[in-house]
Amino acid sequence: MSELGQKVRKGFIWDMAGSFFNQVSGLVITVILARLLTPEEFGVVALAMVFISLSSVFTDVGFTQGLIQREKIDNEHYNSIFITNISLSLIISGVIYFSADLIGGFYDSKEVTQVVKHLAVIPVIASFGMVHRSILVRKMRFKELSLRTMVSSVFGGVVGITAAFYGEGAFSLVWKQLASEVIGVIVFWWGSKWLPNLCFSLIKLKDLFSFSQFVFFDSLLKTFFDRLDTLFIGKVFSPEILGLFGRAKSLNLIVTSYTTNSISKVMFPALSSIQNESERFNKVFLKITQISSAGAVMLGGIMFFIAEPFVIIILGEHWRGSIPIFKLLVFVTLVSPYIVINAQAILSKGFSKTKLHMNVVHRTLGLLPLLFGLFWGIQVFTLILVCAKVLVMIAYIFFANKKLGIDWRKQIKIFILNCSPFIILIIVFNLLTPFISINNLILDVVKASLFLVIYILFLKQTKHELYHIIIEYMYKLKSRLKN
Repeated sequence: MSELGQKVRKGFIWDMAGSFFNQVSGLVITVILARLLTPEEFGVVALAMVFISLSSVFTDVGFTQGLIQREKIDNEHYNSIFITNISLSLIISGVIYFSADLIGGFYDSKEVTQVVKHLAVIPVIASFGMVHRSILVRKMRFKELSLRTMVSSVFGGVVGITAAFYGEGAFSLVWKQLASEVIGVIVFWWGSKWLPNLCFSLIKLKDLFSFSQFVFFDSLLKTFFDRLDTLFIGKVFSPEILGLFGRAKSLNLIVTSYTTNSISKVMFPALSSIQNESERFNKVFLKITQISSAGAVMLGGIMFFIAEPFVIIILGEHWRGSIPIFKLLVFVTLVSPYIVINAQAILSKGFSKTKLHMNVVHRTLGLLPLLFGLFWGIQVFTLILVCAKVLVMIAYIFFANKKLGIDWRKQIKIFILNCSPFIILIIVFNLLTPFISINNLILDVVKASLFLVIYILFLKQTKHELYHIIIEYMYKLKSRLKN
């Protein structure tokens, strides 16, 4: 295996390990908090976090992505970006703090106002770790990045749960977020071993600006439209419905974290390093797409069939309203690998302007759910969201075909082949369920188990790359248990 292949494999394993730990610990934390807090309290904090998420785009303005993509970078680049990030974050935090009353007034909620004021410090805290993170990603040191995820998740969770026990309500989620950010920055500094100084160069900023300017606008569009559903649901419906939607979305991220997110983190620096080797680039791209797509279907299918017992047993009966939303969002998971991986491939080649154009198409289609949801409610909103994501996937595939020369038919074939067993089993189970007299929760567990067995047999029969990875991992696990 090549040196790059070893780095990608090692990076992917470490990121998967971090994602696994984060999801397990996050699930435990979520279960405890979901039983201590109400959907409305989750919704209040989600509304405030929209503005904090937007602030991170203005704090960074795309420079840290430029640090990762550029082949040659020196210490002066790092210091210049570090100083710029902190300076911008101080301005952004001030704007958020003094805008808190307006934000709370928009939602007619004094609690939202107070939450926004407390969270306004997050951009400043986060700015101290942005360059350190880019150094770790650039060097593909995903061990340190995963450790950061693990430590911050547990530390923040403990703080949040403690606060919830003491009756802090929505503010327990605020303390959780602040604690996670602080400990995360500390781990970034420890992992990167880089110490900044006051060396600043405007020339170095300009050197990265030609790439970063488009990354900034792209990130701004993405972040705004990704949070638009939160703004829309919180305003048109209620914080309670937003809380239900948010929990469904976060459960869906369990699947995304193991497939799309983990592999995309490794992909950008890996593909950037072979951006001038077209044949090798395309081969690696299709292999990663095939594995990520099948992984998304396998994990997404399990979560789809087990949705009801999972939510009721783990979170509690008062979260039942999130089940149909969650099941629909699973289909977003199936198309996410194609959207993210095609976008990362375009960006790794240095086509940040093209990536921006792709995002404009993506976000324009993302307006469709808002129009339908306004008149027909949250479930129709979610259904149209799924349809819009499918259209976005198709658009991204054709963008990659035009810009990178990756045959669109190959990607469509991978998608249809990987999804077919899941779709067929949904139809079969729906036809058979009325004739089966068994407890619904038990029946859902049986469906999930049957799907997993059938899908693994499908992977074996088609000699799928993911099957070989699963078998290899099982052999290694068996060997370690023996020793």
